[in-house]
Amino acid sequence: ALPGLVGLILLGITWLATYGYGFEILRRSAHGNPAPPENIGELLDAGVLRLIALMALCLAAVMACAWLLGPFAALALAGLLLVLHPVWLISLALDGSLRQALNPATAVFTLGRIAGPYAVALLLIGALQAAALMLFGLAHGGLPAALAWPLSTFGYASALAASFRLLGVMVHSYRQVLGFEAQEDPSEQRLPSPSE
Repeated sequence: ALPGLVGLILLGITWLATYGYGFEILRRSAHGNPAPPENIGELLDAGVLRLIALMALCLAAVMACAWLLGPFAALALAGLLLVLHPVWLISLALDGSLRQALNPATAVFTLGRIAGPYAVALLLIGALQAAALMLFGLAHGGLPAALAWPLSTFGYASALAASFRLLGVMVHSYRQVLGFEAQEDPSEQRLPSPSE
């Protein structure tokens, strides 16, 4: 682990790229393209910046709630945001609008159409995140920091990428129910769909 400001900057860049990569996986999967992003230029577009803005808004809301209403209210809000966060990610993947993603009608519409699959996806995402946290604990409990940090970061990044892929495949599989038209590109390999 690098000390001080340099380490903090490198950590920020690493997580920016990781979340950008995951979001691009979600978008590609939603359009039926299983291929991972190939060049770094795809990771820093306006959609990724909107994703970062969404995450910053969620963090600010929890912090404001803790300051105004106390820790229990902040914990309840954080739980609600964790449940709604994938809906917002899906909305960003479909239309790229942060305002549309944060519109409560979007969450009501999405959850009304695919509540069952969404609940299963949440459970699977929770299991992936729990596995990443367990790997973090095991790595930092018995390995030197020079090995523990890369291993735990790789584990969390893999869990994050799998979570985004899961959401993207769910969107693609239920695209007709959601009223979403995937972009067709015959030059790209497509994911199989039960409706095709």
